[in-house]
Amino acid sequence: MSDFPPDFSIEYDQQVYRPVCVLPYVNRRGENTRLVEWLTNCPACGSEFTITTTMKFHEPRRRCDACKAPGRRVKADRKHFLAQITGDEP
Repeated sequence: MSDFPPDFSIEYDQQVYRPVCVLPYVNRRGENTRLVEWLTNCPACGSEFTITTTMKFHEPRRRCDACKAPGRRVKADRKHFLAQITGDEP
């Protein structure tokens, strides 16, 4: 994927998003643009899921479909969640 350097990721409020692919897209004004599919882990259950955003990556979705909670913030204490991702769980 030439749009991002190797091992590129974005960390948003301690949640890591890695680009999977860049998709061509024609917006409602008929302009050619691109969307990015990102892979991340749900902070509630730890399962992997993907989201699709514009290149601006503004306020990404935080939880998987099974754990969706619109309007509710992800809790600040995610030590267990971070340990699951890194494999440092006791």
